[in-house]
Amino acid sequence: MPIVTIKQLPRDVTRKRRAAEAVTAALAAAYDCPPDLIKIFFAEYPPDSVAFGGELRSDAP
Repeated sequence: MPIVTIKQLPRDVTRKRRAAEAVTAALAAAYDCPPDLIKIFFAEYPPDSVAFGGELRSDAP
């Protein structure tokens, strides 16, 4: 049973739904397993808790 964690800045439910569908389809094909065995967890981090290149995302333009 593949388990995937997607770590990201907050996204709306529509984008998460599309991502879940796409990742599930890709893993089901790659692992030759039923889609219902694939588990996906979204871990969302607020912009003031994520830094790229030393700059907090909350400070980015």
